[in-house]
Amino acid sequence: MARFKNISGTDVHVGRTDGRVVEAGKVIAVDGEVTEQTDEAYIVGAGDDARAWPRATWELVSEPKSSVKAGGE
Repeated sequence: MARFKNISGTDVHVGRTDGRVVEAGKVIAVDGEVTEQTDEAYIVGAGDDARAWPRATWELVSEPKSSVKAGGE
């Protein structure tokens, strides 16, 4: 699963103009993995399912680290 932060400074619709809104500064998790990176976009998925996430709007963020230590400590 890929996670992106909206760095555009404005609220952005995801997908279509009537799609889900992600507020400026918020993080969204999307199905799929980043399969390619270009100077202009992150590409999630492959073939007909591939979707571009423009770098001017989205920042790729890593998975949050678990607050539970190994061994249950």
